[in-house]
Amino acid sequence: MRKSNLRVMLDSNVIISGITCPRHCFEILNHAFCQDFNLFLSDILDEVKRNIKAKFPPYLPHLKDFLLHCPYEVVRDPGKAEVEQNKNLVRDESDIPVLLTAICAGVDFFVTGDKDFIDDGEKIKGKIKNNLILLAPTNFLKETLGYTDDELDRIGIRRWGDLKG
Repeated sequence: MRKSNLRVMLDSNVIISGITCPRHCFEILNHAFCQDFNLFLSDILDEVKRNIKAKFPPYLPHLKDFLLHCPYEVVRDPGKAEVEQNKNLVRDESDIPVLLTAICAGVDFFVTGDKDFIDDGEKIKGKIKNNLILLAPTNFLKETLGYTDDELDRIGIRRWGDLKG
């Protein structure tokens, strides 16, 4: 795939999964690394580092390498007043800053494994009234990057050893 003008923001759970497991989220990080889309991140990097350090310490160097070598733009979270004005945007109030950041950054896609975003995607879309598309990682790979069901099935069972060769 060649570089496109797509603007994509990844949720923290996608980054953590992509760093620690060689499956769908890892595939998305590879596309970000190859600059197949423009990567945007909210102020989630401290959270990502903290979670990987606490739960998956051997993978912390992989995260640092990814962040060092993959081009991305950090978009600042909105202020408390803006979050308060949008407190009914999603069920979990802790998700509001991330969603508002995606909206303010003008990204095309917000890729997340958070069921609140995915399950309520249409309801959220009606509230934000913009072109932001909320997708689960597998849907992003299929609908946006053109992966087939067979490819997704193979990636879904992949292990680290399958990548070496």
